Amino acid sequence: MAGTLPRGAYASNMEVVGYSELDGQPGVGNRVVPDYPGHARSGGLCGVAHRRARGTMPPDMSEEIAVDFYFDVSCRWAWWTSIWLRRVARQQPINVSWKVFSLAVQDNPENYREPPARPHHIRDVDIHRAMVAARQSGGNTAVERLYRAYGNALHAEKADLREPSVQARCLTEAGLRQTLFDDAQHDQGTEAELVAETRAALDLGVLGTPSLSLTGSEACLLGPVLGKVPSDTEALELWRSVHFALKHPYVYELKRNRDKGTPEGLRAD
Repeated sequence: MAGTLPRGAYASNMEVVGYSELDGQPGVGNRVVPDYPGHARSGGLCGVAHRRARGTMPPDMSEEIAVDFYFDVSCRWAWWTSIWLRRVARQQPINVSWKVFSLAVQDNPENYREPPARPHHIRDVDIHRAMVAARQSGGNTAVERLYRAYGNALHAEKADLREPSVQARCLTEAGLRQTLFDDAQHDQGTEAELVAETRAALDLGVLGTPSLSLTGSEACLLGPVLGKVPSDTEALELWRSVHFALKHPYVYELKRNRDKGTPEGLRAD
């Protein structure tokens, strides 16, 4: 399609933020996430639950919305969008299904470990196999936690996820067993599931990462692709526009040229 947004993590002029702002937040959307080893959480209700309890939730924001978020761990654009989505989930009840999507499989669906798949996408197949193993072990919540840990290490800290100490720290932060990454590499089922999930997403019309769809919908959108993570107020304003587009399949795309002067060194508040 002419004028489509670029696929995957193809930009070089953006620094990536971390999830440090979310430390101590007890939940995603209106759900309280239990404590898990290596990452202490404060107790109590999250922002959305508090607003519901006080009766301050606007009527148009009171109904939970289920969305599917497609990400490749290495994609910096998906990382920014995931943080935006988390900010929205503190204010608007959203139930996010975290969908692993391999850009290597998208690059070369039949032989994803060979060119034209990009070298770093090929290398990250093993990381995504660990994400699949996390879901097998602990469901959607485990995927969210491991993506958070991997993203902070890879994008905010510029750490090598294949460094044993980094991998061990990420698994600890996610509350997962220390052998999960190695176990995933010895289980051919994790690779088969990763490939099948990505191909199913491609059949749905996913164009790359980040992508969003309403759960159960056959329509999806690539984006939003962000040059920065908006503030809470702007994050919610953007969500309302994105939600409208997700609900109306006749909205195909919006695009503008990216600002080459995007500031570097940004982190989440």
